[in-house]
Amino acid sequence: MTASSNTTIELEQSIFQIAADTVSADVSQINRETRFEEDLNFDSIDQIEFIMQVEEVYSIDVPDEQAANIKTVGQVVDLINPKVS
Repeated sequence: MTASSNTTIELEQSIFQIAADTVSADVSQINRETRFEEDLNFDSIDQIEFIMQVEEVYSIDVPDEQAANIKTVGQVVDLINPKVS
């Protein structure tokens, strides 16, 4: 396993935890395919809080138009991975 893939796995686990914490979900039930609205019952406020937390933790900016199109946890990982690598 490469350092890059280790970093991606760590990033995934961190994003899974932030998503779980946002709605008091069990992190073990979250994976890359987990959908925010359908699986985690995120509402628009949850989505905003989640994105703000990700931005704060990783010192990045997620443009509103990109954030609005995010449907799964994996999409967040794919979006921010290049920004934090």
